[in-house]
Amino acid sequence: MPRSAQSVIRVLLVEDEPKLRKSLVEGLQLEEWHVMGAASSAEAWHHLDTEVFDLIVLDWMLPDGDGLEIVRRLRTQGNSVPVLMITARAGASAAVQAKQSGATDYLAKPFSFDDLLSRCRALLTGAS
Repeated sequence: MPRSAQSVIRVLLVEDEPKLRKSLVEGLQLEEWHVMGAASSAEAWHHLDTEVFDLIVLDWMLPDGDGLEIVRRLRTQGNSVPVLMITARAGASAAVQAKQSGATDYLAKPFSFDDLLSRCRALLTGAS
């Protein structure tokens, strides 16, 4: 169902590194977005099974699984939420693998917060 112009943007941010997760959650909240942080695949699925999100920012490598599996499962379930995959894996082959798994966009670490925010905004407006 489409989001109204007045509704709050809901973001799930899945990142296992605590300082980075906290920083990204706080930065995205400054946009007046409702941001849920998760540190693992299990935590991500808990949120995904109980809530609807407008955007997912998803780390590729998680302590209990990998982000590609989350994206594949979402797509298999028919969930078309935009997913921005973030990862320390650099290079064109990693970007291709992420997109072939169903990620909408890909961002290699380290990245600037401004770049992350720009990509999030583009994904939310459908301009990826």
